[in-house]
Amino acid sequence: MIYMQNLYKILTFLALFLCVGSAFAQKATLKGKMIDGKSKEALIGATVFVVVQGENTVGAVSDFDGNYEMAEIPAGTFKLVASYVGYASDTTEMTFADGQALTKDFELGEEVTVLQGVLIVGKASRSTTAALTMIQQKSPSLVTGITNQEIQRSPDRSTADVLKRVSGTSVQDNKFVVIRGLADRYNIATVNGLVLPSTEPDRRAFSFDLIPSALLSNLLIYKTATPELPGEFAGGVITVNTRETPDEPFVSLSINAGYNTQSTFKAYDYYPTGKTDWLGYDNETRALPEGVTKAGLENNATRFEQSKKFANDWKIANQGNLPPTWGFQLAAGTQTKLFKKELGMIGALTYNNTQRILDVSRGDYEVTKQRVFDYNDQQIRKNITVGSMLNFALRLSPNSKISWNNLLSSNGSDEYVFRSGRENDQSRLINAYSMFYNATRLFTSQLLGEHAIGEKGTKLNWSLGTNDIDRNTPSLRRITYLKNEDQLESDPYSAFVPFGTPSPNFAGRFYSNQGETSQTANLKLTIPYGKKAEDEDKQSNFKLGAFAEIKDREFDARVFGYTVTSTRDFNFDILNTPVSTIFDPKNIGQQGFTIRESTNPNDSYTAGSDLSGGFLMLDHYLSEKFRVIFGARVENFVQKLDANTFGGTPINFAKTTTDVLPSLNLSYALTKQSNLRFAVSQTVCRPNFRELAPFTFYDFNLAATIDGNPDLVRTKVTNFDLKYELFPTPSESVSLTAFYKDFKDPIEAFYEALGGGGRNFSFKNAPTAQNFGLELEVRYKLNRLGSALENSAVFSNLAWINSNLDVSNDPLASVNGDSRPLQGQSPYIINLGFSYATPKNDLNATLLFNRIGRRIWLVGSNGYRDTYENPRNVLDFQVTKKILKNKGELKFNAQDILNNNAIFYQDQDNSESYDEAEDTVIQNILYGANYSLTFTYRFSR
Repeated sequence: MIYMQNLYKILTFLALFLCVGSAFAQKATLKGKMIDGKSKEALIGATVFVVVQGENTVGAVSDFDGNYEMAEIPAGTFKLVASYVGYASDTTEMTFADGQALTKDFELGEEVTVLQGVLIVGKASRSTTAALTMIQQKSPSLVTGITNQEIQRSPDRSTADVLKRVSGTSVQDNKFVVIRGLADRYNIATVNGLVLPSTEPDRRAFSFDLIPSALLSNLLIYKTATPELPGEFAGGVITVNTRETPDEPFVSLSINAGYNTQSTFKAYDYYPTGKTDWLGYDNETRALPEGVTKAGLENNATRFEQSKKFANDWKIANQGNLPPTWGFQLAAGTQTKLFKKELGMIGALTYNNTQRILDVSRGDYEVTKQRVFDYNDQQIRKNITVGSMLNFALRLSPNSKISWNNLLSSNGSDEYVFRSGRENDQSRLINAYSMFYNATRLFTSQLLGEHAIGEKGTKLNWSLGTNDIDRNTPSLRRITYLKNEDQLESDPYSAFVPFGTPSPNFAGRFYSNQGETSQTANLKLTIPYGKKAEDEDKQSNFKLGAFAEIKDREFDARVFGYTVTSTRDFNFDILNTPVSTIFDPKNIGQQGFTIRESTNPNDSYTAGSDLSGGFLMLDHYLSEKFRVIFGARVENFVQKLDANTFGGTPINFAKTTTDVLPSLNLSYALTKQSNLRFAVSQTVCRPNFRELAPFTFYDFNLAATIDGNPDLVRTKVTNFDLKYELFPTPSESVSLTAFYKDFKDPIEAFYEALGGGGRNFSFKNAPTAQNFGLELEVRYKLNRLGSALENSAVFSNLAWINSNLDVSNDPLASVNGDSRPLQGQSPYIINLGFSYATPKNDLNATLLFNRIGRRIWLVGSNGYRDTYENPRNVLDFQVTKKILKNKGELKFNAQDILNNNAIFYQDQDNSESYDEAEDTVIQNILYGANYSLTFTYRFSR
């Protein structure tokens, strides 16, 4: 029945697709040829744009014969700007009328003040599909990605959502990237080419939900190594490029509102929050009270006074109905003069307020399949993301440019959980409460320079960057109420507050702050050599560079728990009072409770790393068709950790490793439209600070503790890739890639049962692993199939992956056998899309489907089985309509229409698929479908 309902939903939306786009008249079309004004030869990859309302909204890139063609041009008189690297731009005006088919050829003359090889003059937009195609075709590395044009046609609000659309890529927990089946720790994140630090205390990962999608120009993923790329990855280098300065001034405003089928307008309970939560940060409402010390809480004369400093912020009350999600984006850009030099500026401010109610079922099982507990959680999540961007670009001369890019993002995540259920092993019922607020702030600032040196086209690129990430948990509160199964239904639940030794996991508070800063510097020199190539993109060159990165992290936590003051004087009736009043100040005293601090020596650590090195790279054309890119990167890495064990024994070390990372990329042009590529490289993946630190933390949702392992060593990865790619037109592509990876000492998190229902996470090196697979990527227009599909296109990203991790000599292995898949690995990834755009460009519709094969979510040990994430079918739909003389736009999004449950289970019958009757469910989540409406208006000058 469920499958029939899902099929009905799919057919309904397909029918909507066929209806929305058929009744609109065609707009103007333009085609022509781009040629060298002197030699009359075709210019490949030249760009032409129609400037509408100050922005390059309609454009095209010339193909291998110099031809270009564009449609969807609105009626009116607009500027046309044609440009090509090393040539003077040609700007002209043309008048267009609906239905017209016009022709315009461009003859571009060489820019005499521009030196050969300079990549500054004739800037082409990076935000179009055609631009991405050119990047893929000319890149020395295997690269895939998504453009701003495609992002605008998707329902994605954050960069994490955008990444789900990229070939061979999936996202865990809606923010961490998995590439080619490799978990987030095997990938590295950059913004505008500079490395970003980890945002997470417990993993080597960047949380991509911090960056709103509206700030992106494009997003690229490099899947093979070259010497100029960072050497610490195995899956991919994720490069987020923020929006560039515009050619003409613009101002735009977008407002959106959304509805969730499971959450919006539903009644909910919540606890008191701070006045600035709606801005994405806590105004110290939850902060640890001043003057609270461990000694003061232990002193009989001061312990009650200090205990009463903690506010009674446990009050739970009904808050009415959960409001809709909402947000806005304000963006503006302009061009001006500074000291008679061209200065471009662009700024954006985005705000998203998302609120959700999640229904979560949780369970756990002994090795014997006996159920340990059965919980039902109602989670109310409030997520606020505020993002701002301010970028400047100063052109010092036609051959020199300096850019200053700034990004500030703040994310406040608030979660209240009410848990009810049964603890089978204790034969008791449970009601538990968790109140968890987390604020993360990211600031990144970059200064970048591009310069031409001499007359032969030598180029100098340099960059300086600073990143600052602060992650603050001001007050994580937890309390548990229990009663025996044999008690009457009318009997109250009693709070589990320990006698003597505090237990913050059941009645306590946790405070932590993690701050991490990093400074980066890069220098690259590109020197052309050999005979000057007629096609500049085929000029051989030699590259050398140097780089440095310094990271520092400080983590500090304080842990507190409520205890019964005295068993002799205690008023036991207090334990039966509700959570809203149990820790009222009147219950703090000799006959009630006191707070004690249980912070241990391993609850804080400091860490740092120094990375320095250089690279040499030769990009050589053996012929017009055969290209060789080879060289090596040398990385010297020093990792430092100052911490303590649980008992207070100091752990201080500084591990130094030097890695020589060679790489070879071969590219052969089978035709003007197709390439065959081969790549082999050596890369590394190093343990992060948290994986090394012995700090122990209790995760309420997982019901498990997490601690690090200082004995971890880096992973060495050998990579092989073979790719065939075809580019029928500048906006179409087909590619097929085969890849193989060999891992030595891969790092994995494992999950073990400790007995009595206890669970623990830690990290270890496995001996070896192998990963191999195939990827297929297609972008294809359907006009070849008939006039009815003239304005339609399909796009797909398909990946199949197989991996084997050697556990033959692992005494902690969870199952019998010599191998299993890598943690977080999916055997397949399916992204399918269909789009329709009317020639008038005033209505566009897109249908997207995503499915990710089952993957290991938690690795078990000591006979405790691995936990798998079951595949989900995700169907999204979007339609946009231009209004108000094309100055306004309405966008309707339907996201996760099928609303499949997210099921995490143990494969008890080893069937490699979920069997409801046989398998044991660890977690079952229902998210609800999302519907939203966005209005955007572009203001005229």
